[in-house]
Amino acid sequence: SGMLNFFKERGISDADARTCLGDTDAVEKLVNMTQAGATKGVTGTPTFYMNGEKLPANTWEAMEPLLVAATK
Repeated sequence: SGMLNFFKERGISDADARTCLGDTDAVEKLVNMTQAGATKGVTGTPTFYMNGEKLPANTWEAMEPLLVAATK
């Protein structure tokens, strides 16, 4: 599936990658978290929410005025 190469490119050994991929509980948890995020509108990272609403910003330059406005 190319996962070992994916890990290797990030400096993770084949043995550590196989250990990670073999942890079915962790894989299931990750899948569940990904699905939960998708149902809440998370389409990528970073995605920010404030007071339960998804913010139309994913950079500090876009976030800062929203945060400042929310504190007034």
